[in-house]
Amino acid sequence: MSCVRCVLWRNLTCVDDYEATQRDHEIADLAWHWDGAYRISWADGRFIAQRTDNRETLTADSAMELRRKMGDDYSANPIPRDGQ
Repeated sequence: MSCVRCVLWRNLTCVDDYEATQRDHEIADLAWHWDGAYRISWADGRFIAQRTDNRETLTADSAMELRRKMGDDYSANPIPRDGQ
């Protein structure tokens, strides 16, 4: 079964699978860039970043919005990382 074909047919299950895969890639990309500073996850339809120093939480509807919020947060209050 090809998910590309299912997406073209708007098969809801395959579309959901495709969206979940895309979301997993976006989370992995955010985690790669922000590892050590934030824990990145997704729950209840929202992207989540939790600071590793004080556990404050940022949420967003998209990975792009979360990336912007983390950049603003980190600029205002840098998070010490291992080895720093």
